[in-house]
Amino acid sequence: MSLNIASRTVESKIHIIDPEGEVDMYTAPLLREALLDAFEGGAQRIVVNLRRVDFIDSTGLGILIGGLRRMREGGGMLRLCEPQPRVSRLLHVTDLDTVLDICMSEQEAIAAG
Repeated sequence: MSLNIASRTVESKIHIIDPEGEVDMYTAPLLREALLDAFEGGAQRIVVNLRRVDFIDSTGLGILIGGLRRMREGGGMLRLCEPQPRVSRLLHVTDLDTVLDICMSEQEAIAAG
């Protein structure tokens, strides 16, 4: 099990995080680090593109909730986009789809205010 994370900045202050693989208790610290780097780098908006995430466990979900909380406290926002069906189902079952802003595409996540 592994997780690779790429990140990039688009437009002004929009940071895109592209994890690939499984987000679990062993790999979730990498996602936390990417979120912290974006936040500390001054990102006003963070989009986590989940299109290449095959699995996420409660540790990974906790990282996303923590990132959302931190961004909101700082006046920013965090959005998810393109979750795989398995991940989307988990977000729905845990009711996190009512807490996290989830977009169908990266373009939609970027365009949303």
